[in-house]
Amino acid sequence: MATKSPKKEREVRGTLYGNTLEGPQGIFVFALLSLCLSCCALVVCSDLLTKSGPLRLFLLQLFVIVLCLGWFAFTICDDIKSFFLAWLGACGLCASSVVMLLTQQAIAFWITLSVLAAAAVVEVFSDDDDLEENFFNSIYVLWVVVGVTITLGNTELFDYSKPAMAIREIHLFLDVRYATTAVFLLCMLIKAVVEAFRDGAPDIPPIPDPTMSESSPEESSMLRAVFRPFVILINSILKVLHLFANVVWTLIALFVTYLVRTGVNLANNFFEIISQRRVWRSIIRVVVTFVLTIGLVRIAILASPQVSFYLTNLTSYTTISFHTAGAIALTWTAGLYFFAMFAILVVCKIWSFDDFFNPTLFGGSMILIGLWLAGLVMYGLAQITQLGIVGFGWHGLLSLGVFTLTNSCVVGVVLTIQLIRRLINVDSSE
Repeated sequence: MATKSPKKEREVRGTLYGNTLEGPQGIFVFALLSLCLSCCALVVCSDLLTKSGPLRLFLLQLFVIVLCLGWFAFTICDDIKSFFLAWLGACGLCASSVVMLLTQQAIAFWITLSVLAAAAVVEVFSDDDDLEENFFNSIYVLWVVVGVTITLGNTELFDYSKPAMAIREIHLFLDVRYATTAVFLLCMLIKAVVEAFRDGAPDIPPIPDPTMSESSPEESSMLRAVFRPFVILINSILKVLHLFANVVWTLIALFVTYLVRTGVNLANNFFEIISQRRVWRSIIRVVVTFVLTIGLVRIAILASPQVSFYLTNLTSYTTISFHTAGAIALTWTAGLYFFAMFAILVVCKIWSFDDFFNPTLFGGSMILIGLWLAGLVMYGLAQITQLGIVGFGWHGLLSLGVFTLTNSCVVGVVLTIQLIRRLINVDSSE
């Protein structure tokens, strides 16, 4: 897939904002965008096509999320083929997260957790490191990502990790966070023990020999004969005790030595992992991307009723955006738009995509103009009474609202300026 590779210089010819989709391919993308926006508005506003209110909201939420993912794909891609591939890939990666938040299905939660874990492991894996280091880095990243994901999903704002909490109710040790913690600590302990034995056995001095001398030059032969049996007996007992004490001392010394080695190795290995910038970069990339994704989905869920209200309201543009309900709806719509832009910019930044700022703004402008054009299309379709379109009826352009009116003014000003510039350029060339 021909996306803008990180830190890669590329030449863009004949474009204004560093994105090759600005040319004829951009016209195709814009036409597709306007068609999709018109279809979405038609589904939301037509009583003939969609009579169920919850179904309308669900389709609107799904469309908003897919549109934002398309905006992201437009930002990072260089041609129409890579754009569609990136769009489909982003939709595939985020599908489980979207289903998890929209439907609260347990299977979607476990799939999302598995996708995050796999992404974290793949991201931290490096060809420059050996297999052992990659394995332990992957275990550490997996432990952090799983713990943060489940903990975040146990809050009131998101509340998606109920399946993990349900398993925890069976037994405390079935908590996925505790399980991953135990696996991580066990792997680190095994590595520390192996490294402790890899250094070889320590040189442990034996306990001094406590046995008595069986003969002494100062003693007479008669005394030696009398005390010799007792000396032999005492020395025999001392030798047995010395042997036993030596074994115990050696075992204790070996145990303490290997225990100290294991503790030092465990501390060194843990510090080595947490001090690696590459490991933390991988964690931040995966976690921040996931948080922004579920944040966008959550805002889309909360904003969709307001967007639907703004689209289907019959109040004219001179009053709807200044009433309390209309202002709230417009604020939610604008908040969703700017959060999506913020999320795209942050994701492109942390994943080190090159030349993403101007294409992001350019894509956002295309969406705004597409909304304006979709409003005009809906005004035309509203004249067909059989479609039962609500919100674009006899009020005509008055029912489009301040949002569409503002875009109309902006588009008109831009077109006028471009027309004047072209006329000036033609006159000067002649």
